[in-house]
Amino acid sequence: MKKRGMNCFFAHSLSTLLTMGGFVISMIACGIGQMGWCKPLAIVLAVLGIGGMAAGAAVGYGFIVCPHCGRLLYDFQRIPSKIPTYCPHCGEYIEEPDI
Repeated sequence: MKKRGMNCFFAHSLSTLLTMGGFVISMIACGIGQMGWCKPLAIVLAVLGIGGMAAGAAVGYGFIVCPHCGRLLYDFQRIPSKIPTYCPHCGEYIEEPDI
């Protein structure tokens, strides 16, 4: 299988940031909409929040892969809360690269 370019640790951090940020923005939009302050703003924020959550899921499902064999590091339904120490497919040790 072909290796992908993005570091799995960076992809995991980016996925978490986008997903949680999108969730928070969606909740703010929900609060604004419920209070009746500015419905158009609430709709725009809700769309942005849902887009952020979708982008986070896409990054997570697409780029959290083993740096050695290129296979996925998670079960299909769930993005992992942390990167495993060893690849479940090839058994290679996965360590975070120095920046």
